[in-house]
Amino acid sequence: MFEATKAKARRAAKRAAISVGATVLFLIGLAFLTVSIWVALNAIFPTEIAALIMAGGFCGLGLILFGVAAVIGEGAPEKIEAKQEADSAQLQNALIQSFMTGLAAGQNAKSQR
Repeated sequence: MFEATKAKARRAAKRAAISVGATVLFLIGLAFLTVSIWVALNAIFPTEIAALIMAGGFCGLGLILFGVAAVIGEGAPEKIEAKQEADSAQLQNALIQSFMTGLAAGQNAKSQR
C-alpha cells in the first residue's frame, strides 16, 4: 500500500535534485552570457552606455516575464473554484441521499417491529 507512495516520493526527490542541478548550471551559464554581453558592449560603447543597455535589457525582460506571469495566472482560480464547487455540490448531494436512505431504513425497521 505504501510502496506506491514511496515510489512517488523517490521520483519527486530525483526530479527535484535534477531541477536544482539544472538551475545551478543555468545560472552559471547566464552569468557567463552576461559577462560576454558586457565585454561585447563595452568594446563598442563607453562603459556608461554599455551599463545602461544591460540594465534596460534586464529590466525589459523582467517586465515581459511579469506580463507573462500575469497572463498565465488569469483564469486558473476560476477553474479551480468551479471544480471545488462542483465537488462540493456532489458531496452535498451524496450526503443528503445517504441521510434519506438511512432515514428510510430506520422507518422500515420501526414498522417491522
